Order: sequence, then structure tokens, then C-alpha cells
Amino acid sequence: MEVEFVAIADLRFVRPALRELRGVFGDARIKRFESDDSKALFLISTEAGTFGQIERKALSYIDNILPVSAVLKDVDPEYFVLVENIASMLDIVRKKTFRLEVKKFNFKTQDRAKDLEVKIGRALESRGYSANLTKPEVQVYIMLTSKGAIVSVGGELDKYVLDAFRHFNRANIKHLNRSEFKLIEAVEHFNVDLSRIKSCIDVGAAPGGWSHYLLENGVKVLAIDNALLDYGVLGSKRTLVVVEDGEFDVIKERVGDGVEIVHESDFWSDKGREDIFGDYNLIHIKANYSVGPEAKHLIEMERFDMFTIDVNINPEDAAKIVVSLQDSLKNGAVLIMTAKMPDKKHESYADDVRRVLSKSFADIEYKKLPHNREEFTVFARYIGRDQVRV
Repeated sequence: MEVEFVAIADLRFVRPALRELRGVFGDARIKRFESDDSKALFLISTEAGTFGQIERKALSYIDNILPVSAVLKDVDPEYFVLVENIASMLDIVRKKTFRLEVKKFNFKTQDRAKDLEVKIGRALESRGYSANLTKPEVQVYIMLTSKGAIVSVGGELDKYVLDAFRHFNRANIKHLNRSEFKLIEAVEHFNVDLSRIKSCIDVGAAPGGWSHYLLENGVKVLAIDNALLDYGVLGSKRTLVVVEDGEFDVIKERVGDGVEIVHESDFWSDKGREDIFGDYNLIHIKANYSVGPEAKHLIEMERFDMFTIDVNINPEDAAKIVVSLQDSLKNGAVLIMTAKMPDKKHESYADDVRRVLSKSFADIEYKKLPHNREEFTVFARYIGRDQVRV
């Protein structure tokens, strides 16, 4: 029996996304159904595989992949045909409560996606079905395009989001800056249990978005960046800033009250302590990405559960920074790293990162997350220096 899937990919990663789809689906028919200024939609027709099997594949460059319930060639101005088709699908699966998500791809209408959800939802309710935004029996995804509509209906789809930006707006997540969402998405996608993370090294921390998210989740953070953080937002946590001796007075003026500052010579002199954090939740070492020997010595006194790095340098060099500080990590520590793309050689950069990390990190995965732009996110677990990966 032939089944269809719809895949959504960022236009910036469309070539590796298509290669990835061909690698997963083999001889399936894959066609580019629609593109707008940021996304491409692919329709996949295949004789083999189920949604569950495909879901478990590592689709690094695909934003979403969903089973197709219907492809409608035309969408009338009142959405009558669309509503009737969805109603028939709800009858088939014998469900009465639903939640809608609409995404537009070159669809000509002044209505916002949210307005269309309300309009179509009310039409379904007039036919005896009930919208339920918290615990629906079934999730309905509608992709409206210039060529028609693609509909996906099913109870197993409820964890998928067509528009991550609207999702985070609805969730009313308090965040310091936009990049914070990259870490939130990575934690969710790679199933990182932050309740088990006690401390983290955050390299390239400024202005503090990733540190902010970690602190809000009870994680102590050692931030490393030569720029200052937004201490006003982080001020509810006990913060210590370690600065070069000549910078002390200037930095003290800039950060204001509520943040403790210490000369690096004073900080490094206390090398006997076992807990570098002491009473602090956040220690910011104001230094470049490649820290000096004294800082490295102190960092390695702690054994961190997590390492995060988001720096605007070549991905291979970013991975080398991780390796240079790996002796400060516990076995099994989580790595989340943003790999920037200086050009379109996406797979080449992924291979470079894997080569650098693979001697001491396992479970290496890549994912182009919704808030990634010209970059992708790397996940790995530390297994110890020169361990053989199985």
C-alpha cells in the first residue's frame, strides 16, 4: 500500500535535506511541491515504511515530516471543501475533539495563520466537533499553498509544531535574547533532562541567553566570553565576574551594583578549593574562547555535567575548543554546540566536527533547529579521552 509524507525544510539547507530524504526513503518518489521565501515542501510517495519508523530516523536537515492524510488541489474562499474533508477524516478516526495548526506557504490571503485556525475551527465546531487546545484527541495540521492544501490528521502527531516561532510566543517563555530559543529547542529535541544537570560550561556566553535558560532551570553556570553579559536580567542569581587586573575599575562602573567583581590574580590564587562556585550560581570569566592555563587549571577542578558553546567561528575550531576543555567534564556529560556555516558545504563541516569530537565523544547527532539560521546544532555525550566508540 502506498503512503505519502510531507517534509518541510529550510531553503538554506534544501540540498542536504533532499539528499537526506533520498537516503531514508530509497526509491520513493520525491517531488518539491512548494517553496516560499524561507521553506520548501516535499511530497514523498512510498510503498514501504510507516510514520513511526521514519520518525526514528536521524533527519538532521528536515524541520518536520508528517504523514499525509489528503492533498487538495484547490482551496475555495470559504474553505468549505477543506472543512468537509477534515470532518470526514475525524469521522474515520472516530474523534470529536481536535486542535488545529495552520501554516501558509505562498497562500494568497490577508488572513493570518492564527485567524484561519479560528475560522476553520469554528466551521468544524458548527458540524459537531469541539476544539481543545490542551488535550485534544487528534491534531490537525493544514499546510496552505498556492497549489492547494496538504492535511495531516492523527493523534500521534501532537508533539509536532509547524511554526516554532508562534509556538514559543504562545508559550510566553521569558527569554533574554532570540538565541536562547536555540538552546531550548536543542534541550527538547535531544531529550536533555536538565533536572540531572548540576553545572555547565557556557562558552561564547554573551549576552547571556543560554546562561539565562540554564540558570532558570537550576543549573550553575561557568560562562566564558570576553564581552559582558546582561547582568540586569541575570541579577536574581548570585553572580561573580572575573576580570583582568587592569579592567577592574572600568568593568565595575559598567556592571553597576549587585554583581561581585574580582581580579583574576586574586581568583586564581585560591587553587585549593574543591567547589569553584562556592555560593555563586554564575561565574563569568571575562576571557577569550581559548582560556589561559590558570583559568583552565581552575575549570578542571570542577567536573561539569554539560558543555554549551555558541561562537561565531569555524565549526572545526569550535569543536577544538570543546576538546581543549574536555578534562573538566564528567563521563556522560552533555555537549550542545552551534556549528556556524561560513558557506554551503554543510556536510563537510559536519564531518569536520565529527572527526574532532569522535575520539572522546559518542552519540554525535546534528539537527537544523527552527531558530538556527546559517548554522546547525550538534549534540554529543562525553565518554572520556581516547575511548573507542561502539
